[in-house]
Amino acid sequence: MSGRIKNSLFNLIVSICYIGYLPKGGGSVAALAGILFYLAIYKNPMIYLGILIILIISGIIMGDLAESVFNKKDPGRFVMDDFSGMLVALYFVPPKPLFLISAFLIFRFCDIVKVYPIKRLEALKGGWGIMLDDVAAGLYANIFVRTIQILLLKE
Repeated sequence: MSGRIKNSLFNLIVSICYIGYLPKGGGSVAALAGILFYLAIYKNPMIYLGILIILIISGIIMGDLAESVFNKKDPGRFVMDDFSGMLVALYFVPPKPLFLISAFLIFRFCDIVKVYPIKRLEALKGGWGIMLDDVAAGLYANIFVRTIQILLLKE
């Protein structure tokens, strides 16, 4: 495979179909793409989990490479982290508008504000820092939404 094709494939993957090349809001748009992907696969939790694990591991590896390719720490074009973090936020969450919107808003809030300890995770080297802060933001959002779900079921 030629270097140009490899580079194009790399950019396609890490930018989630070039969403990362948007001038503004690439992370939010990648998170919205994560919701669409979730709607396509949520019915099979084992496949969902397998894809999520592959995304996180490959994101860590590709994050290291992205920093050298784009010559920048946590480059904005790399939005695999936002896509993956949104999938973490939605794991085992029912596909109801209240839950999807809540998960998106809480995930983006935690990712942007860097709620503790997300800021510390972001400081990790390379792909670890790029991916794990979004995974943590996704976990916060997931816990929040699933708590709402439990409270609503009690009523």
